[in-house]
Amino acid sequence: MLTLLAIAAQAQDISWAHPIVDRVRAASFPELQGADIRLRPLRSLSDYFQTRFVIQRFLLGRRMRYLLFVNPGGSQAPGIESIVAHELEYIVQYRSGSRLRLFGLVRLLSPGYTAKFERRTDLRTLQRGCRGGLADYRS
Repeated sequence: MLTLLAIAAQAQDISWAHPIVDRVRAASFPELQGADIRLRPLRSLSDYFQTRFVIQRFLLGRRMRYLLFVNPGGSQAPGIESIVAHELEYIVQYRSGSRLRLFGLVRLLSPGYTAKFERRTDLRTLQRGCRGGLADYRS
């Protein structure tokens, strides 16, 4: 019989995601080789992954750290490697340019800008060769 603690730990298990992220990163994102990317569990009914940067490090001018939140239930998602590539493309965008440019992300509060940002990220992901999986996920 599983204890409540063991059940909670299983519900947060994202160990399956590490090899997928490592594989996609090595194959398609050589520019992220030195990036500090940490995986964390995500609770969401609609998202498999979410990507953010650590705001405290941004504000204090420290080396940036990026968080890739992983839905523990997403291991069987169709096109999972393409979804991971999409999230890693966000990190590429976060790393390009100056930190001041990241303040522009506040525009993501606007639905119109969010749609354009997502479309641009999709196109960049497709250019990296993640065609079929991303198209399957988006349909």
